[in-house]
Amino acid sequence: MFYAGLDLGKRHSYLAVVDERGRTVRQGRVESSPEGLLWALSGLGGGLKLALEATRAWEWAYDLLSDQGLEVTLVHPYKTRAIASARIKSDRLDAHILAQLLRADLVARAYVAGKETRALRELLRYRAFLVDLQRAVKNRIHALLDRLLVRPPMATPFSRKGLEWLAGLQLPEPYGQELAGLLRLLSALRQELELVAGRVREAARRDERAILLTTVPGLGYYLALLVLAEIGDVSRFPTARHLASYAGLVPSTYASGGVVRHGAITKQGSRFLRWALVEAAMHAVRRPGPLQEFYRRLLVGKGAQKARVAVARKLAKAVFWMLKTGRSYKEVEPYLAPQGQASSSLYMA
Repeated sequence: MFYAGLDLGKRHSYLAVVDERGRTVRQGRVESSPEGLLWALSGLGGGLKLALEATRAWEWAYDLLSDQGLEVTLVHPYKTRAIASARIKSDRLDAHILAQLLRADLVARAYVAGKETRALRELLRYRAFLVDLQRAVKNRIHALLDRLLVRPPMATPFSRKGLEWLAGLQLPEPYGQELAGLLRLLSALRQELELVAGRVREAARRDERAILLTTVPGLGYYLALLVLAEIGDVSRFPTARHLASYAGLVPSTYASGGVVRHGAITKQGSRFLRWALVEAAMHAVRRPGPLQEFYRRLLVGKGAQKARVAVARKLAKAVFWMLKTGRSYKEVEPYLAPQGQASSSLYMA
């Protein structure tokens, strides 16, 4: 049996292979390409396990090697203490440590979503990227108008009438050309967002789980799909609190010498899932019900931001049980009571 550690780079990667006794049998720099990786691993036989750190572009290498029949482990970099806390760090050393940790079965495994789920994530994150670009363009237009002391005669300059007003402005150069260019960018982004929104709607309508999640206040097609894509297989979470922790919505905890302190939320895990739940929380507290009562109770002592995060944490638990049991939000909502004393059969299921 051989154990390999691969530190993946953009152009070149480092590979280290050890045997069952930890002796190095192969190491060196390889080309970051399908041909390079397969050539570097050739001749080692079928008894090979490989550890790959979860970097920015791990998918192609993981899929390539898995399709070749290799047992590939995706390593969580922050939870693999020997790598995360190394004082002397290099690509060559990282590859060797990965191989040795895999041999000792001490690697922290990261979850690998299926190819369809990863493709859905890519679509949804692309939409988020376009929205961020659109926001940046709008902010640039606002800043341009402010510099010239130009005040829009309407509430927003980005409505239909507002865009017509912007297009008719006569500004001194180079501000006029800049505004015209920004308006062209904004038009192109809106067209692309409409195309992506259509693809999102089609994907949501084909997924019964997405339709179920749209019963949550504030979760439309896009956010419902985003929640599903970030969660992946809900059965990988033993409890609702584990899902809330994955969203980074649970308080950080320090315990030592019998003293336990709780701090701000961890913000570790999926930032997209956390954002989606906080967005939904802002809508959920506007309608009468247990969550609005819970929010108002926290608002006085904790403030709006912490209260919204607490509501988002409850929504994470609601989503968990909805996906587990197939129940709608209306059926789950009574168990989100502020006192949290509803130990009903729903939570025992």
